[in-house]
Amino acid sequence: MKTSQSVTVILNPKAGAGRALRAWQALQPQFRQQFRHVAYEETEAPGHATFLAQEAVRRGTDLVVGVGGDGTLHEIVNGMLPGDTPLGVLPFGTGNDFARGLQIPRNLKGAWDVLAARRQRRIDLGRVHGQYYIQIAGTGFDAMVAERVNEGGRAGTGPVTYVTTLLRVLLRYQNQPLQLEAEEKVAGKALLVAVGNTTHYAGGMKMCPEADPEDGLLDWIWLGDLTRLEILRALPLVFTGRHIHISKARRGRAPAVTIHGPSHLPVHADGEVVGHLPATFEAVPQALTVLAPS
Repeated sequence: MKTSQSVTVILNPKAGAGRALRAWQALQPQFRQQFRHVAYEETEAPGHATFLAQEAVRRGTDLVVGVGGDGTLHEIVNGMLPGDTPLGVLPFGTGNDFARGLQIPRNLKGAWDVLAARRQRRIDLGRVHGQYYIQIAGTGFDAMVAERVNEGGRAGTGPVTYVTTLLRVLLRYQNQPLQLEAEEKVAGKALLVAVGNTTHYAGGMKMCPEADPEDGLLDWIWLGDLTRLEILRALPLVFTGRHIHISKARRGRAPAVTIHGPSHLPVHADGEVVGHLPATFEAVPQALTVLAPS
């Protein structure tokens, strides 16, 4: 039975090497049955999803559904906010870490069942350099890797590409002098600082394993002056979250985190480079309504 709601579907047709497009094609009949009006838009270039989401909200759509990966969702959220329009997620990109963090199934039936149930959660977001982010932001080594990955184009993203690029950057990267100000202060040479709203990024890396998108705070992880050998030993631990227990790691939780350091160092948000240091990362409590399991 159709509801009185209208829905706008924003699809990245290249996401997941075509998985997103195939998922939409398979689910079209369910959308037509469930919703009074279905608008469908395809992204054509980086940043286009932000514009499409802005227009959808301006038209008064009742629900925006993002079909693609985390980069597509990052753009959509920045087009939807500020506002109260709910976001639905069909996670058929490459990494799908936002869905992983919210326990949204990454299979066709499970993802559709979450949409059809219409169960809403109000979650926090992060914000840095004027950009909202849904997962993890930061600076240092991972921001340099994100910069190199993005230079290769969105089609080249994913865990394999990320780790390959990581190893290439590692050959030349030098740990940088950073200062972190939050509920405590940390200073010294560091590999990276990550500031997370949810747990995962980069195709399954559990960088902020204790992050909770409903606590009104951001989790920060400081990985200090690791040698290249220590980095290689720590890398497998990031996929399980055990890296936070190594001797050169520090962690905390705060409503805002400020990082100072060399001005050439990029700052990333959800893997997208959004500026350079210095940067203040702010929690934006209950900023987004998303359809997700309780």
